Order: sequence, then C-alpha cells, then structure tokens
Amino acid sequence: MASRSAPHPERAQLPSATPESVQNQILARIPAAELAQVLSQAEERWCALREELFEQNTEVDVVYFPSTTMVSLIVVLSDGTPIEAMTVGREGFVGSQLLNGVTTARYKGVCQIEGTAVVLKSKAFLSIMTAFPL
Repeated sequence: MASRSAPHPERAQLPSATPESVQNQILARIPAAELAQVLSQAEERWCALREELFEQNTEVDVVYFPSTTMVSLIVVLSDGTPIEAMTVGREGFVGSQLLNGVTTARYKGVCQIEGTAVVLKSKAFLSIMTAFPL
C-alpha cells in the first residue's frame, strides 16, 4: 500500500461530531436519537490534501461521510493509469459497496479538497444499517 500523507497537525484536536455540527447531508437527515447513536460510534477526522485514504482492491475498513472534505474515487488501470471515476462530497458517503455485501474497494480514495469527514468503522456501519434499515 502506498504511504499516506502526514495527518494535519490539528487532527488530534478535532472535537467529536455532534448532531448540531453534522454537515454531511445524509447524516443530517437521520432523526436526532438515531444520529446520536451513529455519532457515538464515529470519529471526526481531518483529511489532508492528496491524502490517500485507501487503495483499490483492498478491504474496506472504514466508511467516510465527508463534511468539508471532498474525496476523489480513482480507478487505476492495469497499466497504472489513474482515471477519476467520481467525487464524493457532503451530499454522499464513501463505502456504499458495503450495502451490497462487497467488502473490497473498487477505487482508490484520495482527498481532493482537504477538510473533515465523519468516519465509521465498516463493522459499526453495517451494524447500524441492520439496526436502522433504509
């Protein structure tokens, strides 16, 4: 796996996400009681510009709900050519393949605009989806 960029110096100082601070549009639509349960299992994390969040064809271990960051999902062809397939910002989340039982990343995730994201471990995300189905 390629080395990741150094974390932002303020990363350790980020406050925990609260229902009032949520900027991700998907999380913001969750009723307050359920959102509090989701956030109790999450952390808010700083994503640095060009930070490699995960590699293509690796196990999906976390789900990202961008708040102020934007994530590029990049397909790396067999000859090494990178092609941006999509970007995900505060209107979405990265890790949706887990909803279909796919646990391998089909893309490489790279921070395109630095900022924050609410991050859940994959197991916590799947547990929440079972407890609070769509």
